[in-house]
Amino acid sequence: MIGNPVLILVLGLFALIKESECQLGVVYSPFVTANDNPESTKSYTLHDVKVMLNLIENDNFHHVSTYSVGAPDEPFKAGSTRNDCTSVVHTSIAAAEINKDKKQRVLSVYQGLDIASSSTVVKLNSEIEVGFEIAQAANRIYKGTVPALVLNAGNGFSRLFPMLGSIRNISERAQATQLQLGVRLRDCEAVAYILKTNKQNKFVLAQVEIFDFVICVKMPTLANYSAGPGAFSEYLKKGFLELENAVKETEIKTKVMLETGWPSGMNSSNPYETVSPKILWEMMGQWANKEKRLVFINEAFDSPSASSSNFTENPFPTHYGLWKHKDTDMDYSQTSYVRKGAKLQTHNTLANEDTGSNKPRNGAIAGRQVCGWFNSAVMVLAIVIADYTLSQ
Repeated sequence: MIGNPVLILVLGLFALIKESECQLGVVYSPFVTANDNPESTKSYTLHDVKVMLNLIENDNFHHVSTYSVGAPDEPFKAGSTRNDCTSVVHTSIAAAEINKDKKQRVLSVYQGLDIASSSTVVKLNSEIEVGFEIAQAANRIYKGTVPALVLNAGNGFSRLFPMLGSIRNISERAQATQLQLGVRLRDCEAVAYILKTNKQNKFVLAQVEIFDFVICVKMPTLANYSAGPGAFSEYLKKGFLELENAVKETEIKTKVMLETGWPSGMNSSNPYETVSPKILWEMMGQWANKEKRLVFINEAFDSPSASSSNFTENPFPTHYGLWKHKDTDMDYSQTSYVRKGAKLQTHNTLANEDTGSNKPRNGAIAGRQVCGWFNSAVMVLAIVIADYTLSQ
């Protein structure tokens, strides 16, 4: 029998494991070359997507979020429409195969359903149906790979009101297949205001309560970019907590998650340009781990096809990635991707003080271990102690 002191030590070690769970995820799409069109590009194979997801997982990101399954504007046909989707459709299946290969769930995919950009009812229906089909197929390969579907609603929380009946049907289908349903929004301040001023409005509350979680998207404006990632991270936390408190005050059980990012600017060869994203990623990762809040960083790979109609509101839209592709003749092998900056340290102490976006920064980040290494070491130590004690 394990003695009390050792039992306490073992339980403490397992508590540390739980405390060290990484809460920092990434947004992913495979469109990494200048000629890509996310509405039509089908050139990335399942293998190509697995190469990219392996880079993500090896870098200790275990949560992946997508915006869409890339469904075509055609009537849905079970088992075949998915073959006409753009390359992002491979994400969940690729993650499931990686999980199966590694015999553990190292990647969870929050499968996006793009209801904001679906221009026709036919396309919207195909997007939803393919989303369910892909999620179930991935979970058959490895259980739990896709924990949730996420409706990408863009800038319009209010636009969801007329869709309440359809969303309720999606929610019921999701529950029946052990999936959660979330929504991604860019107007979270409006949501917080609506909740604060409509605490007794059952229609409004039902619109929020139907979702298991809300992903609040907050990207830096040009003003935020000039002030630096330190000031922006504080702004993010403040806004996040305001929305979370507004939800709690209504006694709704909907959770709040965060999506954010930081561009490396136009010149990623400038070391200061790559230090700034690293500072924000690490600050948000450390906050997410400490507070047990799930945060998605936008995004894993630079997307040269990204555009912004308003540079002031979305500066450097093509340069948000942690990696970029060398653009070498459609080669998507692992060596074709370049990391922008040093590996992140998101688990331990907070990053050094930010000194402003356009000024030199102290890039030394305290802490040496990321979550995966830490978990493994603690687990092995706990098992060794327990085994030794039981043998006495």
